[in-house]
Amino acid sequence: MHFSFELNPFRWIHGKRQLQVGLFVLGLPILGLAQSAAITEIEVNQALGKQHRGAMHFFAGKNTIVRAFLDAAITVDPEQTKLTVSRAGADPIELRAKVYDEPVNVVEFPCPTREACNNWAEGRYTFNATVNGVSRSSEETVYEFKARIKLRILVKPVKSNYAGTIKTIADNKWKTAWSYLQSVFPVAADGIVWDVQDEFDASDMRFDLETEPGRSALWEGLTSLVPQKCAANPKADGCFDLVVGFIPERPNGNLQGYTYGRPTNIVVASDEDMPATIPHEIAHIFSAGDTYDGGGFHCAVNPAPDGYNGKDFNNQENTVSCTEGKRAFPTASATLIPADARPYEVGGRGALTDTACFMGSGGKMSDFWISPEVYATLFQALDPAKAAAPEKTAQVRKASAPERLLYFSGFINKKNEVRKDPWYSYMGTEIPTDSTGDLMLRALGAGDAVVASQKLTVSFNVLSNPPVAIENAPFTGAVRFPQNAVKFQIVRRDPADSTKLTVLWESNVSESDPELSAVFADATEVVNDAKTISWTAKTSSGKALAYLVEFNPNVADPASDWIVIAADLNEAKWDEDFSFLPGGNDARIRVTATDGIRATATESKAFKVPFKAPEIYLKNLASVTLKQGLDLDLSAEVEDVQDDFIPDAKLVWTSSISGPLGNGLDVVAKRLVAGEHTITFTATNSAGLSSSQSIKVTVR
Repeated sequence: MHFSFELNPFRWIHGKRQLQVGLFVLGLPILGLAQSAAITEIEVNQALGKQHRGAMHFFAGKNTIVRAFLDAAITVDPEQTKLTVSRAGADPIELRAKVYDEPVNVVEFPCPTREACNNWAEGRYTFNATVNGVSRSSEETVYEFKARIKLRILVKPVKSNYAGTIKTIADNKWKTAWSYLQSVFPVAADGIVWDVQDEFDASDMRFDLETEPGRSALWEGLTSLVPQKCAANPKADGCFDLVVGFIPERPNGNLQGYTYGRPTNIVVASDEDMPATIPHEIAHIFSAGDTYDGGGFHCAVNPAPDGYNGKDFNNQENTVSCTEGKRAFPTASATLIPADARPYEVGGRGALTDTACFMGSGGKMSDFWISPEVYATLFQALDPAKAAAPEKTAQVRKASAPERLLYFSGFINKKNEVRKDPWYSYMGTEIPTDSTGDLMLRALGAGDAVVASQKLTVSFNVLSNPPVAIENAPFTGAVRFPQNAVKFQIVRRDPADSTKLTVLWESNVSESDPELSAVFADATEVVNDAKTISWTAKTSSGKALAYLVEFNPNVADPASDWIVIAADLNEAKWDEDFSFLPGGNDARIRVTATDGIRATATESKAFKVPFKAPEIYLKNLASVTLKQGLDLDLSAEVEDVQDDFIPDAKLVWTSSISGPLGNGLDVVAKRLVAGEHTITFTATNSAGLSSSQSIKVTVR
């Protein structure tokens, strides 16, 4: 899991970078007689103040700033300025304004912690702002905060092959890249589960990133790390919505990232704007197009600037241009997000000026933000009701008892040639409903009777930056595997005669499952560091076997998931470094052997793996000096291999003088007293292990 700690000594004011005193420090008010001004507008902002076509899309649990706009600039009197937040069925909350050192015409009301605002829980809100004794209520406007799904993301650094040259990632910036994603995406503060796992070894020449087959092989290899059961239901326990693989450098010198479709995205870790590439590639999965010149345009969703030419998002053989009146950002190839859309980084830079849509390219990281069109698209796509049945995924039913299913995957080219991966049969209760189509996988019984079928949806559009043509389109899914199935085949319907089917591939079902034994037989009582996991397997079918290796840190806990650590192996062994895996007292290895269709799974004996403490990343450890009475914004980043999420109660900020400052990743330390403070951030995971980092703050 992930969190963020950022000590940012700079502040963005009217588009200019200005040095702050240490962190984001707010000035003291100018003393004198209170001035008054009318409040013309109350704005609720989670990333954009003005949304697409006047929409009011707000997300429960997301960091939020409330802003009062005035008809004149005034000196704010903190004693006469406040915001009352009311949610139906809950007690009102009172917030203080930021402290300003000059007259302003916008007054902002932050939460000192999310907990102080009841984590912006789901429901309808009313805001009553008072500035220097003058009040205005938002009663005539409905602010409804709605829940959106969490995105559970499997994250893998990749040991990569570039035409025979092997490279690894040089730093850890990718580990905390989730922070920007969380800021711009319509998800809650805890809505990104950033599950960092150990390095994926793609050093073999079949993964050569300088070739299209090598890039597709990497996409395929990372995709295979998603548990097979997720093909039937991507939202099942232990499944991932997305996979992000980080590679060290750009293939061919210009490819910033790519995806062949859900669920996997590949991102270049060394790019300065790498954090913006992640939401860029993920947004492709939810139908957002590029906005850079030469990209893949989806004009109906998020138009590129007028005058840009690119490929059709849905058919990259066609060249298109958008004519929606969008302008280009002056220093990047991207759609302009004007300042009057009120882009805002909550808990960071604050109000932004003109920015560039992150679906563009070629700018600085500080240029990019989310456009109103992409914001609206993602709000709809991440609706829990819609996300429960994602597009191109089979409908499923819940069975009362496990049934046998078959996980399938592979590639098909435009010549209808099929390259099949190892397939794995398994027992599950998420049963895909049979479907048919122009391209489908069928299970046949005696006399070639169809006993199960599943439509295959493929696309030859690779959504890369920049776009490239592909020859092999991936397919994956799950299909019922009835006991009377004796053959599987992939068929295509003749476009001229719907009754005629052409068999593209077929294979008979073996009479028996493979035999598997002695899984990790030499496991000691406590396993740590690098170990070789081996097993014994054989089959009477004569077919070559492939293997899947999984790890579970605590089999005794029903909530503990199996983690795929290797897939599609052709040797009966695997080298694994357990120092990168979560700890547990009832850990086990599970190996699945498949002959391509029929499979057998066997677990090892139980063993222990040492628990791991959280990792804290501080970007700036310099001491901070500020005047007494100022507010200090604190923010943290944490990675924890043990937990998907560490609750705010276990994320603690303290001062050596003032004592507790608050809980959570983002805290506003209000008006620190004079003295030499040591401010410490401590994260404690479910194993009871803690990590801490401190900074020195001098208050004068």
